[in-house]
Amino acid sequence: MLSRSALVLLAAVALLRGSSYLPTQVAREGFTPASLIAVEILLTVLVAWVYAAARGQLRQALRVIAARPAPSLVLAATLTAVPLTLVALAITDVSTGMAAILVAPAPIFGLAFGVLAGERLPWSAVVGALVGFAGVVVATGGGSAGSLVAVLALLGASACYALGARSIRIWFADVRPEAVALAASLPALPVGVVLAFADLPDAVPSAGPIASLAVLGTLNIGLGLVLWCALVRSAGAETALLVTYANPPVAMLLAALVAGEALTLRELLGLVVVFAGIAMTTQALRLPALRSRLTWTTSTSES
Repeated sequence: MLSRSALVLLAAVALLRGSSYLPTQVAREGFTPASLIAVEILLTVLVAWVYAAARGQLRQALRVIAARPAPSLVLAATLTAVPLTLVALAITDVSTGMAAILVAPAPIFGLAFGVLAGERLPWSAVVGALVGFAGVVVATGGGSAGSLVAVLALLGASACYALGARSIRIWFADVRPEAVALAASLPALPVGVVLAFADLPDAVPSAGPIASLAVLGTLNIGLGLVLWCALVRSAGAETALLVTYANPPVAMLLAALVAGEALTLRELLGLVVVFAGIAMTTQALRLPALRSRLTWTTSTSES
């Protein structure tokens, strides 16, 4: 069962990530994919740096990165540089619904990595992960993809998030969230600098795309990463990965509340299924008969 603080973090990250679709669409109108990725990385580093400084943890965070260079590089690659690049390059070849579906399996990847590592998985977590993913498929109504490369890229981004969450648990379980967030972004800074000059826009973007990219980089991605790292440290990797299930429902609810778009019966059903899956995974909704008898492990069943 999640604590109140973990629930607040989960809701905040879901709100930030779920509201990223509109600024992403507007920003793409004025920026090339390379410049878009570059600014996202630079703003994410800036937010993590300012957050650590405001909390009085900047020096300690820099010491952590210096003491653990390889883990920090892996963390920044899996949570910032690689997924932002894969999503930006693939998003033009898939529909929004398909993109949501292909990024959503992060909790399932997380469970699969756990099985490969020989961990015991509660049956409720397995069922909850599958139910939640089914809810995303129902809520988005599927979608279309223009190329297999784009599909693989988005699945790769999803797997990166799962690897990043495990990296935090393995290498950064003893450090504060401020240090984790900075380690997950600062080592990616050279990538952002190189991309910033690799493919500049042909003309200066208008105010709309610039403002949208500023919001996307600082709030949706930057602050979202900071709070997500705190969620991993507070509630665990499996719970934090559930944010990928909550993103599409949050986007739909915001569209209904802000833009007045009516939710269809299919979307409402999908929302219910998604939140049921999240409740099962976090054990807010228990499956006592199954949970007491079945546990997944890589070894032979004990029965």
